[in-house]
Amino acid sequence: MDIRSYVNNHAKLSHLKEGGNRGEYRGECPFHGGGYSNFAVNVNTGFFICRAGSCGVRGGFPLLYKMLEGITSWEEVRKRLDRTLPIKNWKEVLDFQTSVGPRRPDVQYDELPLDAFQQVITKENFLPYLQTQRKYDSSICDLGFDLRFCFGGEYRNRILLPFYDLDRRLCTFTARSIIPSEEVRYRFPEGATTNQFLFGIHRLPNSVKRMFIVEGQFDVIRLATYGEFAIGLSTVTASSRQLLDIQKIAKLYQCQVYVMLDSGAFHNSQLIWAALKALGVNNCKPIDLSDYAKDPDTLSFEDLTTLLKDE
Repeated sequence: MDIRSYVNNHAKLSHLKEGGNRGEYRGECPFHGGGYSNFAVNVNTGFFICRAGSCGVRGGFPLLYKMLEGITSWEEVRKRLDRTLPIKNWKEVLDFQTSVGPRRPDVQYDELPLDAFQQVITKENFLPYLQTQRKYDSSICDLGFDLRFCFGGEYRNRILLPFYDLDRRLCTFTARSIIPSEEVRYRFPEGATTNQFLFGIHRLPNSVKRMFIVEGQFDVIRLATYGEFAIGLSTVTASSRQLLDIQKIAKLYQCQVYVMLDSGAFHNSQLIWAALKALGVNNCKPIDLSDYAKDPDTLSFEDLTTLLKDE
């Protein structure tokens, strides 16, 4: 697709004006308005950005196209643009065998595939790490999370945690070290980056009354033990894609959204809250954990109950 032609002819972008000779068009943001020229898109690279503090959406042309056309699935975007996004092949990154062999990109996995170095975490072989360091009891085995422990190979001494997309399909995984001194705590398969996914979307449930945005997978698991639905970011910031996924879930369920990061990152909670508000997620609140816990993973059920009552 010719990006310049698309920008010039789209009803929501035709007001943009080209500035200079670098292919950059500027004008009012097509997503939040505001009356200022905060928005820019480069027709040579396809990169776009809104510099308004209340919006801040940014990304590549496929994301811009998806948002402007109101497309709900990346599969449809790939079909229309004849491109492969955002990873060359989501199924391919699921192959975490270290031996040389043919890959099977045509296979549709419904769960994390087993290999010779993995154990499914069950009540029978429950890892002492989760009980002694995380203070979880074996009841988390009943929550439906497909947790694995890898005791050899490339991901030795790591817990494998799944990532599901909004259509309840497995996208990829992350391997989380159980060794405190490990320099690299999280590892992803080649080709996957942390800002492309939301933690812990484990086959979206049929109903959600409230949704928590937290920092990591274990925060997600902690909230799940209290009967709450949480999704997590791998960092204390959110990419445009993650924000749009959160927006879609909030719209689907009409649920209350709480942005509850580490108590030292409340400023980031406010930024994510502001970005979601700009995207039309009005039933959203930032939560300061300072008076309750260091982070959601150490939050007690009593503190959570009190915190929500205060809200």
